[in-house]
Amino acid sequence: MRENEQKLIRQITHDQKIFFSTHSHYWMVPPNGTLDNCIELLVDGMLVAVSPDGQWIAFYKKEEFPDYVYLRNLSTGHIQKILMSDPDNGHDADSRTVVWSPDSRYLAYEANYQELWVMRADGTQRRKVGQLEYFWLQFRWSPDSASIAYIGPVSTEQDGGPGVEAAPLYVTTINDPAPRYLATLHKSDDSGGAWDWMPDSQHIVYATHEQDAANLYKINIQNGAQHVLTNPDRPFAAIYDVAVSS
Repeated sequence: MRENEQKLIRQITHDQKIFFSTHSHYWMVPPNGTLDNCIELLVDGMLVAVSPDGQWIAFYKKEEFPDYVYLRNLSTGHIQKILMSDPDNGHDADSRTVVWSPDSRYLAYEANYQELWVMRADGTQRRKVGQLEYFWLQFRWSPDSASIAYIGPVSTEQDGGPGVEAAPLYVTTINDPAPRYLATLHKSDDSGGAWDWMPDSQHIVYATHEQDAANLYKINIQNGAQHVLTNPDRPFAAIYDVAVSS
């Protein structure tokens, strides 16, 4: 399986469609169906993401990468071609990084190797909303599609680079893209630094690893109030992944 296909091996949307790929072939299992009911999606390109409402798939064509992203309506077959890059204005987008908002109205993506951008799914209202840490490149939509949390850059003076062990977590909103600092995530030997949104879209849970100990925290994105979820007197030796159920 090609490396850039691994992002979409299987995705279940709210209407219970199931999507998966097999050696450049893409398949959809309809609601309440089985593998015997698989429908092959004829995609002239590399599949990137499925909209959470199950209505659209996003893909790109290797010969045009990263200039365009294509959106195909699964019901009508209509394909919309959206310009991603704008070299004349220094906008070098990466269509492989497209992430749908949970309400399927927006696309977030990385551009110029370190910038976080958002646009409506029709390609309008494009704007930069943050600066990413290149070696972490983590950003996630809040469940209510109102905010995006992401790992921000670390300066060279702060030992920024491939081995960076601490990076700031920021949050930005669709209506007010000015980023707000939340916390610094520390990691050691790949432990710590993981995080996820709470279902209320007002809190984030994150793991941080400092002084040979890993702890789990919950932080309020509005006021920055934090609550430790682990026992600080009995921390874990390592925390590798953080995920919150919906």
